[in-house]
Amino acid sequence: MTILATDIKFRKSALVSDSINNGGRKGYPEVVSGARHSLFPRVTKTERTAGVIRYRKEFLSNEDSGNETAYGVEVCLEIPSTGGDNFQLCSGSQTNIQSDLSLSTRPSFYGTGQLQADITDASTSIPITMESNTIEFPNGKNLHISDKYAISQTIDTDVNIGDSVELISGTWEKSN
Repeated sequence: MTILATDIKFRKSALVSDSINNGGRKGYPEVVSGARHSLFPRVTKTERTAGVIRYRKEFLSNEDSGNETAYGVEVCLEIPSTGGDNFQLCSGSQTNIQSDLSLSTRPSFYGTGQLQADITDASTSIPITMESNTIEFPNGKNLHISDKYAISQTIDTDVNIGDSVELISGTWEKSN
């Protein structure tokens, strides 16, 4: 049997908050793709001005009805934030909480960047401008290159800060 994309769900952790106890075991609520504020809450004007860092834990859940195993599954961010935010991923355990992300045991954080030159068959290096200087490239790991973000894109005039958007024919438009 084949596992379909619809069999893979992202689930929130049992405790979702801005406290050091944020995280823990897998909860039931689904993180819905394209739904506004499904994982992170709305950012207020005061938070935007001052800068805010929020952590959220989510679980990749294989919910195939035939209990088939998914092999070779990888999770990555494909495009930088269109709102000037900075999103990063790191791995966690089944039970850890936000306070477990101490400096001494800090996991590697992965994020997004933009290619600064075309890649050819003869390329021996890839110049990338990263979204943040805290993102790491561990040896032996994969680099995911996506065509979902290009340098000649525009944003519709009716898109406001905090809107959910999608790329349609090279233009970021409001999602419904």
